[in-house]
Amino acid sequence: MEFKIQRSSGRCAATGREFREGEVLFSVLVNADDGLARVDFSEEGWSGPPDDAIAFWKGRVPVSDQPRQPLRDPDALLQLFERLGERTVPECDGLRYVLALLLARKRLFKLGNVEASPTGETLEVVCTRTNNTYRVTKPELTSEQMEAIESQLGQLMEADFGSVS
Repeated sequence: MEFKIQRSSGRCAATGREFREGEVLFSVLVNADDGLARVDFSEEGWSGPPDDAIAFWKGRVPVSDQPRQPLRDPDALLQLFERLGERTVPECDGLRYVLALLLARKRLFKLGNVEASPTGETLEVVCTRTNNTYRVTKPELTSEQMEAIESQLGQLMEADFGSVS
């Protein structure tokens, strides 16, 4: 299972204009022929998310002379996790599973039971803030695939983002 999401192209998908450092941008995660794709828009090119958007968020283009900030917004990750759960795209399973593990590492999720079925394992997680229980399909991933998804998640979320919808 190959999971690929490209980095930002550095250009607005609507206007074609190159982004400037520190500029506000909107990023959208959509289904593509070869998996999931990230599409970025400037403020003037943004008219809202496309109908096929899995998730979107508002962020800023990083400033080159400032150190990168680690992803600090677990609420935005939780919103992305929930949106991915609304989709039945197999490519989302790996990302959703890794997000569940990251949220557990950030102590926003408590790991629960693992249930085996003929179709695979399902992990139960409970949100420590809302007490909501989620069921996550555990995809068959090698450790290399898991690391690749984590790396690509970092690339996907490279912008200093606010809320994911």
